[in-house]
Amino acid sequence: MSWRIEILMDINLKKLSHWGRVAFAAKCARRVQPIFVESWPESSAARRESVEIAIQLSERSAIERRPIEGLKAAALAAGITAGSMLAPHLYPDHVFENPEVVPATRKSAELASLAVKSAQMAAEVAISDPDNSFAIAIEAYDVTINAIRDANRQGMMEQIEVDFRNCVREFPRQQWWKFW
Repeated sequence: MSWRIEILMDINLKKLSHWGRVAFAAKCARRVQPIFVESWPESSAARRESVEIAIQLSERSAIERRPIEGLKAAALAAGITAGSMLAPHLYPDHVFENPEVVPATRKSAELASLAVKSAQMAAEVAISDPDNSFAIAIEAYDVTINAIRDANRQGMMEQIEVDFRNCVREFPRQQWWKFW
């Protein structure tokens, strides 16, 4: 059995309410944020801020159990940040307007991009309709797992599992018949 399959067995996002999925996606993004910083230490303050804002607004949304104003813009900004570091590696012959310093290698750009995508996806879970948040939360979790795996940080999975268990306690999914 592969490492990836084993770690997916302990986390079942169906146990979480919508806001639990938002909280868990935000916690995942927060956990892999250091991978972004380490993979792209030369990133501008604006790029680092785009990631931080996406995570903060997702965290606040989970706490307040409502989408916080600015989430859509934060998700978009994080998505642009994720693409900006990869584009020069994917299209090395293209001349970019206003080029910025990007991660030195394609591998570091991919790692940083995965960590940023985790923040983007956390914001997208928070702005999603509760009926559709499960699929987006799965994608957010998958991006996080890929960042952890590709950065060779398997130890982070223990933290992710603890975060998940805490979210299940704080944001359990109520059974449909327990509406009273």
